[in-house]
Amino acid sequence: GKVIAAWEEKPVFEMSKKQIRRLSKAEKKQLAYDALLKSKHNLSTGLMALETMDSPRAVEKRNIEKAEALIREMDAKQIPVDGGTLNNLLRVYSLAFRLNRAQDVLDRQFPERKLEPDSHTYAALIEMYTRVSRLDTAVKIAKEARREHGDGILNCATYGCLVDGFARAHRFDECWETLRTMRRLSYKPYEKHMRLLRIRCVQRRINPPDGLVSRDPNAWRKPHVIQKALKSVRDSKKRKKLTNMQIHAMQRI
Repeated sequence: GKVIAAWEEKPVFEMSKKQIRRLSKAEKKQLAYDALLKSKHNLSTGLMALETMDSPRAVEKRNIEKAEALIREMDAKQIPVDGGTLNNLLRVYSLAFRLNRAQDVLDRQFPERKLEPDSHTYAALIEMYTRVSRLDTAVKIAKEARREHGDGILNCATYGCLVDGFARAHRFDECWETLRTMRRLSYKPYEKHMRLLRIRCVQRRINPPDGLVSRDPNAWRKPHVIQKALKSVRDSKKRKKLTNMQIHAMQRI
């Protein structure tokens, strides 16, 4: 995990992520200036370096302004805006959690430009609503998309995002229904979407039907990590706790 100045063939500075986190905002900006001077590169590179040091909100605001300016410029020059361009605009809004603007792209801009939303359109919206805990809205959009275009309009990552959202809300029946739909479409769920559901099933002692939830593929690593931690722990209570964790981890393999 090293962070380097990526615009040079040879790195001009090298620092670990942990060291960068300890720096203040002013020190991070100074670091960017030093990288610019050492690289002897043009001004745009230095501005790019400074932009990476800004807060996420400032970067999101600039990205929105650039995306909206590009759409206005395309309209002014009478360049046709295609579905991919609108999907990119929608993705910029969704990553910044601009819910109303993102919904407006689907409800107004797609019909006005006589374009059809695709899997990328629905993926951005559903992921956005699940991340802000508006799961009912995400489910409503998913149902409308499947009713109009069929189950295949949602890709594997979108279904997985819904599974993760249902697991967070303890809505297990909807988890099973979504996983059955994925199995029918020959989609294999990503592990990052199944991890929380597997934990919830263990905590509540739920036996998933039809083998919908697979065994943890990384379960074999946990006993080795615990064994490594036991070597450095001296406290008897902590050692006993780690030993019990190791026993339970071995049983799950």
